[in-house]
Amino acid sequence: MDAIILAASPNDSSLKKSHSASKEALIPIGSRPMVDYVVQALLESSKITRIVLVGPTEVEGLYKNNVLVQVIEGGTDHLDSLQKGLSKLANPSEKILVVAGDIPLLTAPALERFLLSCSDQEADLYYPLIRREDSELKYPGIKRTFVKLQDGEVTGGNILLFRRAILDRLVWKGREFIKLRKDPLGLAGLLGWRFLFSFIRGSLRIEEAQVRVSDLLGIRGLAIIADDPEIGFDVDKPEDLALVRAVLSRQQNRGDK
Repeated sequence: MDAIILAASPNDSSLKKSHSASKEALIPIGSRPMVDYVVQALLESSKITRIVLVGPTEVEGLYKNNVLVQVIEGGTDHLDSLQKGLSKLANPSEKILVVAGDIPLLTAPALERFLLSCSDQEADLYYPLIRREDSELKYPGIKRTFVKLQDGEVTGGNILLFRRAILDRLVWKGREFIKLRKDPLGLAGLLGWRFLFSFIRGSLRIEEAQVRVSDLLGIRGLAIIADDPEIGFDVDKPEDLALVRAVLSRQQNRGDK
């Protein structure tokens, strides 16, 4: 399976207080840039055969002897970077894995458990959700944004699996969502008032959200409950970076991977 890592985000938010790297993915954790932890997790997975790293060309030298990894310049946004990454794959796999470059706690076993869950059901797009209790049990004090649903409180993962045939629809609808993200009336028109009211009240079910997203995209989308909170732990604040550095330092001292 082919994988695309999206790591072109500039370091222009609160993380800049922690390090002056030009891109978030280049912020060091120990002696390595953050994105390298993601690359190594993919390389350790038996399911991944090729990787396109989109964004920090400064790390190209790390993989110059690895034929599985190609590093290219990032696009103008995540969707543009995704398209650029896919364009570099000759004869791409039927399903493409997209991974954020800022989830350094990702491990090959966690990734493979997600992919195994996806393989049990047919869909065009698979998206992981992590329950609050699983996240807080493994990482007490972790600060994530959780959404209250009728099924419980969940946060979204930072990986995505989709059939390459639906890329154009993903990009087209993705740009429509981005355009309307600060327009409540426009967003309500796109999603439907009933859907939004259910979401606000916390009475929306995961299955209902699946159906609505599938209808909007004209595909079959599937939410996968992932037991590994590492999939949903992106580093976007200084306190996230401090926690990740502490966790990875402990793992290294114990000789864990």
